Amino acid sequence: MKWALVLFAVLLAGCTLFVADDYDPQFDITATGATTPEEVCEWVDALVVGVGDAIHDKLDYWQSPDQTYQWRTGDCEDFALLAMYLIHRDLGGWPDLVIGIYDDGTTRGGHGWVAYNGRWYEALTGEDVTDSPWYTYRETVSYGKRYGGP
Repeated sequence: MKWALVLFAVLLAGCTLFVADDYDPQFDITATGATTPEEVCEWVDALVVGVGDAIHDKLDYWQSPDQTYQWRTGDCEDFALLAMYLIHRDLGGWPDLVIGIYDDGTTRGGHGWVAYNGRWYEALTGEDVTDSPWYTYRETVSYGKRYGGP
C-alpha cells in the first residue's frame, strides 16, 4: 500500500501547467461524428462535467486531452484542449486555445475557449462566440506549434 501512495505522489509531482509538447494520446478517443467545430464542442460538453482545478490541489492545471476524456471532468481550458484535439483530428487544421476574460455583467473571470479558422467557439457549449462582447482576448496558445503543426 505504501508503494502505491509513493508512486501516486511521484506521478502527481510530475504534472505540469501545460500539456507536454510531444503529446499523443495512447488510446483511441471515440469518434465524435462531428462535421463542425460547434458539434465537436457540443460533444465535449455532453461528455465532460465542469470542475475547478482545486481537485488537483493546484491554482491552475491543464489536463491533457486524454486525461479529460478518461476522467470526464475538467475546467474551461481542459474542455478546450480536448475540443482542439478532436477538431484537429476530425476536421483538420490547427485550432488554438484563446486565453482571456469572460464578463457577461454577472460573471467575470479568466477563461479559455477555442479559435478555429478565424472564429471563436465556446468549448463549454459549442456556441460561436466570435462576435460576443463577453469575451476579451488576452493571448493565444497555438495547438499547431505545440503539436508539430505549422
